[in-house]
Formats: sequence, C-alpha cells, structure tokens
Amino acid sequence: MPTKIAIHSPYVGIPMPAGSDCLTAGVTEARWEARRPDGVLAYKTFFRFGHAETLHIFNGAPLAIWTWQPVGALGSGDATLQKASNAAATPTPGHASATQPRLTSVSLAQNTPKTDVRMDSFVDLVTYPPSSGTIGLWVHGIRYAITPNDYIPWGGAAGSFQYRPVGGTTWTVLKSFTTDSQGQFRYNYSWPGKRQYRAVIYDQQYIFGFISPTETN
Repeated sequence: MPTKIAIHSPYVGIPMPAGSDCLTAGVTEARWEARRPDGVLAYKTFFRFGHAETLHIFNGAPLAIWTWQPVGALGSGDATLQKASNAAATPTPGHASATQPRLTSVSLAQNTPKTDVRMDSFVDLVTYPPSSGTIGLWVHGIRYAITPNDYIPWGGAAGSFQYRPVGGTTWTVLKSFTTDSQGQFRYNYSWPGKRQYRAVIYDQQYIFGFISPTETN
C-alpha cells in the first residue's frame, strides 16, 4: 500500500504491485479494508496477484490516515472462499453481503499498513540578488482544492525560510512566516555572503506541506 496519497485532480489511479513479502509468502489473493481513525470505512480493495491492480482515488476521498485492516489472504491451493450461510443477513458497511463470497478464514498473515491521504500543494521560492547590502526572499504557496478543481493560493499557511552554507547539509531556520491571502510572504535581510536557501510550508491537517527547490544567492 502507498504510504502517502496527495490528491491533485478529480481522479488518480495508483498502480498496486504485489509486495515482496506477499510474493515470498506465495499469496494469490488478498483483501483489505481501509479505515479512518474514527473507524469509518474509507476504502475496500481486493488483490488477485498476477493481475495488474489499481487503487482508484477520487478527490472526495476521506482526508485522514487510513489503516488497512486485513480481511483475508489466500495462498496457492487454498480454498477458503465460500458464501455466508445466512441469506437473510443485512450487509453493513465494511462487510460482505449475505449473497456475496467472502474470505471466511485467514490462511496467511497480513500486515496493517497506513496511508496518509491529504490534498497536494506546491511551494516556490525566489531570491533577489543583493542590493545595497540586502537580499530579498519571496515565497508563494498553492494547494489543490476540490472547488474549483485547481490549485489556489495557500493563504494562512505557516512555514519558514531556511538556509545552509553552499555545499552544506544542515538547514537552519532564518525566518518563520505565515502566508498572506495570496499565499505569499516577502522578507529582506542583510546579505551575509553566498548561501543556499529554501522555503518550507509545514503540513496541515488536510494538506501536505512542501519544500521548495533550493536557490543559491
């Protein structure tokens, strides 16, 4: 299962290859139910290994950390699919109906992976050449929105400008900021010599954060 899904369009199909652990265990079929932290069903999937499987995600998908709960896994030669015996049973969310086949026993162990589902974002950084001993930094953040099905300015987003020595590996916060209604923030400061810069907007509950490309100035 993917560890992260960033929603950026009305629909995205995510290829779902069999994991190496499933291949090693000889799994031929497996089912999972993804549930939100409050237990509400978010997605159900059925894998038949050896076939191309796709995770179908629409922009109305629940934004949360999904936990994939095992429903059953079969190995070669196993036969644990059967119909429920009570034909009058009423199906409930997350359970097979009385007239549909389901896995009634688990012959192979399954894991419980998690998938973080949020809206996508992008952050751009522009650095202005030193002038009169001052360098300027400008950040612009955008995020995906279901309406109007496009990226819009990411206003009110918390983040920071960060720097490191050219060729260095450790980033240091230079200036914390909150973007304006246009998703922008500008900052000028005394130029200390050539450095590398980046802008970071942090994760929000329903939106993934983003780290801008690095600028050298």
